[in-house]
This record gives sequence, C-alpha cells and structure tokens, in this order.
Amino acid sequence: MSETNVLILGHGTRAFLTVIRSLGRLGLNVHVAMCPADDLALRSKYVAAYHPIRNENWLEDMVALLESRQFSFVLPCGDESMHPVQLHRDVLSRYAVVYSYDQATYDVAFNKHASTQLAVRLGLPVPPQVEISRDSTADGILKELPLPLVLKPPASITEGDSTRREVVRVRTREELEARLGDFTRLGPGSVAQENFIGVGVGVEVLAREGDILVSFQHKRVHEPVEGGGSSYRCSVHMDADLLDASRKLIKALDYNGVAMIEFKLNEETGRWIFIEINARFWGSLPLAVASGVDFPAYLYRMIMGEPIGYSGKYNI
Repeated sequence: MSETNVLILGHGTRAFLTVIRSLGRLGLNVHVAMCPADDLALRSKYVAAYHPIRNENWLEDMVALLESRQFSFVLPCGDESMHPVQLHRDVLSRYAVVYSYDQATYDVAFNKHASTQLAVRLGLPVPPQVEISRDSTADGILKELPLPLVLKPPASITEGDSTRREVVRVRTREELEARLGDFTRLGPGSVAQENFIGVGVGVEVLAREGDILVSFQHKRVHEPVEGGGSSYRCSVHMDADLLDASRKLIKALDYNGVAMIEFKLNEETGRWIFIEINARFWGSLPLAVASGVDFPAYLYRMIMGEPIGYSGKYNI
C-alpha cells in the first residue's frame, strides 16, 4: 500500500507540532515546510521530511515541491502560512487539496474590524470602540472611551507584509500617545476598545458549510497582564450562550474548517463580549487534543470525506 503524503506549513511547538503528531498518528507520511531549520518541532518522530522554502521565492518553491511529490493535502497552521496559501490557492490547488477559504469568508474572519462588525450585525455584545484613523489623537479617543484601553490592528498579518501585529493594552494617556502612531500608520480598520474585565474564553470548532460538527471550550487561567497569549488554560463545560454566539458567526460566514472564537467572560456577573475569530489552528490546540478532541485529525477526515469519529464528549 502506497504512503499518503501530507504537507504541513508552520513553525513552533504548539499548534504546528500538535498537527504534526495528530496526522502522524493517523499513519500519514508528514512532510513539513515554512519553518526554521532548527525548529524543535522537526525533532518529532512523525516528521518524514523537511523542505526549505525561501520567502523571496515562495510560490516558485512551493510549486516545485508540489510537483516533485504527490501530496494528498496541504495544511497551513498559522497566520504566516495561511496568508500566502490563501493568496495563491488557485495555483496550489492544481497539485493537491489545499486548506484555504472562500475569499469572502477569509476577508471577514482574518480581519478583526470586519469580524467585529459582523458580530454587531448578529446582535452579539462587543466592547464600546472608536475607529483609529490617521487623524486620531489621544485626547480625541479619551473623550469617547475611558482608560484602560485595548488597541487592535485590523489584522494580525496583512498582504505584502509578514510582520505580525499584536493587540496592545494601554493604561495611561502617555502610553496611548506613545503607541497610537503604530496604529494610525496601519490605515483603516484599527480600533481602540474599552477594556472589559473578565477571563479569556475560547470556543473551538470544526465546521462544514456553516454547521458546527465539533466543539470544545477552554478558559485562560494565567495570561499576561498587558495582553497576549495565555500560558495556562483548562478545559471547561461548554457554555450554551457562547456556543450559540459561535454558531451564529460560523453560519453567517458559511464557514468550512477549524476556528477558535474568542470571548471574554465576567464570571461574577455572567456578562460576556465577543473578542475575535482565530480562523486557523490556535495556540491552545494541545489542550483540546489532550482533552480528547483531536481537531487536526477530524479536519483531515472531513476534508477527505471520511467519518470524523468525534465522540461528542471531552475531559474537563
């Protein structure tokens, strides 16, 4: 029986390594690319081959690789790999099944401002916000919103620039003044939001044609005071309201694939707000798999038209 080759694009020891292990455990022949040659994930016993890809010749190198091997599936794992795959999906799809999105879905799901606007149209609670323009000033923003504030770029990665842009929390007028220029230069779509007091919660899903097939929920236990990814999380029972909100977003996008919808929940009052859609594998993916929800395996089976094999339960 011939081996089934899959190509995984990404880097790091969280989502990328978890995907490598999940698809490797399925018996697939895992090839990897778009990661540094010294990436720790390359030490996994499931990595059959590593292929260097040059940023300056990305499409040329990818086409050459796909022509030289017979891959059943190409799976980008993060923003840095999702964007070029989406940009060149028509070309790449001539050689393999490529994980990408309808452009209309991508334009909303990968844009923080557009996804917030969608949430508002669907009636989901979002924090009060002010759009940042080139003419915005600290004093003007503070007339509309109280400190502390959260500054959000329109997207983590933009076309033609692989630099990752992070959400920033500012507590004083001086901090706002110092950081505002970074966001005014990004053009339309950056926003300043009122800071919502609550714990970060993620509803993780696999969907097909807008219907959620698999769902899992975690909450953050430890996270940086100034914002950013959490370092400690736990699986929790699914919150019916958050799952309903996630269903509305996924249905509106006619979504196909995996996503983590991020919320903030005030556990004392029960109030919650929508934060953003992470329309790719997320940093806390290892927790879901360890809890019994193997999203990478389910995604592969769904794409290949096989039974997903989800039990409907996970460990809390």
